[in-house]
Amino acid sequence: MNTQEKFEKSFGAADDMAKKFWDMWMMGLGSFTWSQEQMELMVKKYMDQRQSAREESQKVIEEMLTQVQNNQAQSQKIIKETVSTLFNTVDMPYANFYSDYLKKMQEMTKTE
Repeated sequence: MNTQEKFEKSFGAADDMAKKFWDMWMMGLGSFTWSQEQMELMVKKYMDQRQSAREESQKVIEEMLTQVQNNQAQSQKIIKETVSTLFNTVDMPYANFYSDYLKKMQEMTKTE
């Protein structure tokens, strides 16, 4: 093998090595791109799940507040009815005391 052939063979091997280097570099870049895409998909799924969780919790809180308001209104109605029934059924001898007292005082001041 003469020098020219060795020279051409060396450059051929170097050319092959450069091609393989660029192929490996492209494979690495492709792998990196795929990894980034997978990470982006995972983040997107996570964000979608968080948004769904926020929306669901907002619905639950709204339903809970509505139920609390309804319960409070019912409690107030029951208390009002109970107190009203209590005052209607209990005989209170002093219920008209103040109004009677005022009438007597007015009568006394008129006669003088």
